[in-house]
Amino acid sequence: PLRWTSGICACSDDIPSCCLGLFCPCILFGRNVETLEDRPWVGPCVMHLLLWGAVTGLCCALTEGTALGVAASCVSCYACGYRKTLRDKYNLEDAPCGDFLTHLCCHPCAVCQEYREMKERGT
Repeated sequence: PLRWTSGICACSDDIPSCCLGLFCPCILFGRNVETLEDRPWVGPCVMHLLLWGAVTGLCCALTEGTALGVAASCVSCYACGYRKTLRDKYNLEDAPCGDFLTHLCCHPCAVCQEYREMKERGT
């Protein structure tokens, strides 16, 4: 497998995508899926928003915030499948720590890295 063209923490390499990934990751995620699978970005964006926003809201309301990891796990399960598709498409290494854990621990950074990878490869 090949190395990624930029590291997981290289968000400052592309400031516009860094800001979008940090403040509204659902939009950047949707755009990534659009580029990767050549389909409209709105559906994946809304699904991301629902998984993140709705599940976070429920966890806060029902468990007083003690189960916030559930929200992160839901969005990570959804996002890691697309990361694997991207890795398979470009024969990329499973780094830094597997698709699920990368999104669980560093979701905004992972979405930004995936964007930069596709941009660097001209897709």
